[in-house]
Amino acid sequence: MGGAGKLDSLDGDWSFLGAIYDGDPDLKDGDPTNPGHNQHGINWRLGTNGVVVAAEVHYYRNRDGRNALPGVVKPGGYYMTAKFQDIGETAGSTVRGNAMAWLLADQMLYRRRPGSEIGLSWFGALVVSLADNVNDMTSYFNTGLVYRGLFPTGPADTTGFAVTAGWYSDDLDKARRAQGKSEKDYEVVLELNHTFVLGRGLSFQPDIQYVIRPAGTGTIDNALVIGAKVAVQF
Repeated sequence: MGGAGKLDSLDGDWSFLGAIYDGDPDLKDGDPTNPGHNQHGINWRLGTNGVVVAAEVHYYRNRDGRNALPGVVKPGGYYMTAKFQDIGETAGSTVRGNAMAWLLADQMLYRRRPGSEIGLSWFGALVVSLADNVNDMTSYFNTGLVYRGLFPTGPADTTGFAVTAGWYSDDLDKARRAQGKSEKDYEVVLELNHTFVLGRGLSFQPDIQYVIRPAGTGTIDNALVIGAKVAVQF
């Protein structure tokens, strides 16, 4: 459960988003090791393990321009007041509070004609942990390109390529060393996909991924993953 609000500036170039959510949707009752009592997601009572406060600012470039290429930058972050398991300790101790900050960006690089949605866009994201003794990964980065309407037969289709990388916490490695386990450093995923828009609300997306250093230990071979997704919206 939660609430969110939005405040737009008069010129339309800036907007602000803020939200407050229940920090215990699984109803763990203040114990992060508890398996939880909301396994089916239909229990809507408020939990007892704090709240989540989140905020994000949007700055738009060329938001309504037909000739100039539009883009947006979104810095933001959140803070959770709940208790969390300390991943740097092996005795099951807990700490209070978790926080992350991020920077998201999208920028159109090319379009076929003024005002058209057909063209090439870039996206990027950087997420940083502000509580390394709680989050398995301390930083996460991804970037990529998306071309809408690459083929004349599918003007609404999108073709995308992305690179994603994440770096694991030193606190996590501290506990893993104490348990005699392999340390984790980073993991990288390369992804290529194409979304076929088959009709109103119906799409099909084949996807291929190459995973470098799965789980970050270096003890698992790099993996090739092939899949597909069907989406129905109504």
